[in-house]
Amino acid sequence: MAGENHSVLVCHNGVFSLRSEEFKPEIIIDKTLKQAFYQIRIPWEKLKPFHPLIDKTIGINIRYNSQNDDGTTKRLQLVKDENFESELVPVKEYHPVDLIQSENSPLQIAIKMDTNLVQQEETPATVVIYSNKQQETSLDLLITVQEKIRHEIKKEIELHRGINEILVNIPTQDETASYALEIELKGLNLIHRLFKLKSTELHQLHKRINRLKEFIDEPLVESSFNGLMFKLNELKQLIKDFRGREDPAPIKRRVEELNNLLSGAETQGHIFSEGYMRTAFLSPDDQTLQPYSMVLPSEFDPTKEYNLLVGLHGSGVDEVGYIGRLSLIHELMGSDYVIAAPRGRDLSDWYVGQTERDVIQMVKNIKTMLRIKRIILFGFSMGGYGAWRLTFLYPDIFEAAIIGSGTLNNRRYAEPEYDIRNQKRDTKYIPYLVIHGTEDRAVPFKPVEEFVTKLKEVGYNITFKVLEGAGHGGYDPSQAILEWMKNIELLYN
Repeated sequence: MAGENHSVLVCHNGVFSLRSEEFKPEIIIDKTLKQAFYQIRIPWEKLKPFHPLIDKTIGINIRYNSQNDDGTTKRLQLVKDENFESELVPVKEYHPVDLIQSENSPLQIAIKMDTNLVQQEETPATVVIYSNKQQETSLDLLITVQEKIRHEIKKEIELHRGINEILVNIPTQDETASYALEIELKGLNLIHRLFKLKSTELHQLHKRINRLKEFIDEPLVESSFNGLMFKLNELKQLIKDFRGREDPAPIKRRVEELNNLLSGAETQGHIFSEGYMRTAFLSPDDQTLQPYSMVLPSEFDPTKEYNLLVGLHGSGVDEVGYIGRLSLIHELMGSDYVIAAPRGRDLSDWYVGQTERDVIQMVKNIKTMLRIKRIILFGFSMGGYGAWRLTFLYPDIFEAAIIGSGTLNNRRYAEPEYDIRNQKRDTKYIPYLVIHGTEDRAVPFKPVEEFVTKLKEVGYNITFKVLEGAGHGGYDPSQAILEWMKNIELLYN
């Protein structure tokens, strides 16, 4: 209760809103009872797609997270739901919502549709209007595509006191495009967006991707094919899982991304260009497509020789956010580095078993695509465990390793052989940079210090960067990494 960091997140289908900088709970502490009372106010507009004119029930699951002094997490839940972070299970407390409008309530409008992802030529929509009196008025509806008016619907309507429902049919042409429904009623304006997906769009995308098979013996093209097929499968799953009132913008972005990448592949023969991208490799173990993220340097040239920085993310997060943080280091390292970060079969798989093999396969795949000089492994937290483990098991693959706030023991597998301190190793020739905060509560500093000291005593090449007062992350390791790389001649040689 003495901590300073408080935040409230509202999660809908894996999408979080109301970050701590926007919103904080009111906390009242009763020192006599030793109890804390949390008062949370959430505006209706933050609960999309819930709308008080349309919905009569709301599903609620509340989880309270707090970190204990030993780094473990305390969790209290209204409903036991292990997958609450993603909201993939239909376990909620559903509560009725009684909306009582006063006589002074103003005119209100909303729009109700079966789905915001449209595939037919015409789709019904219901304009829901609350009026505090009986009155006659006009309803104007503009249907626009890319700010160009396609249709205009004008209706003279008679409103009674209370909730009114006006049915309209929305015509959509046979093209993939974003539609905006602009409604005007007595000075009130409402814009509702939907996405029209042409019935043949996915088939056409698949057909274009398959054309790359003609050149599949070329590693860059093969990787492009695998990456595009993975993205197409993701798009299909996104469409399958789409719930009618969700925002269709993610589907729109995926369709546009696939079309843009395909255009690039059809022009230059592959999908790789400077900046961030996500692709995939084909696992030889089970023939599944496994994703990974990359950051390619400016003026990327696949015929040029590069260094490779492999990033291993921490527990419970994916590689997309992690590689975003690594890209800040990438800017300082210059144009000779490519960054790659694997996803893993499970976000907390500890880089053992199949995920371990996937990381090695990703590295091999990149080495067939690009001309790689040397490979540096960089892991944070659980990824730090992975960096220790993979350099011990595959010392001939990696030239150096960076371990940030890395743990030594595997918290999923308790057997002694999964503790880094018990693993056999012969990597004295590999330079290591170990970065750790003295106030790290998640991965205590003392055991890491003792392990590093023992390795150094027997001749391991380890630089130990101690961050006084730092916790588990929350620090910028860029300068420490650059200084270390210059000292071991990895930055420019």
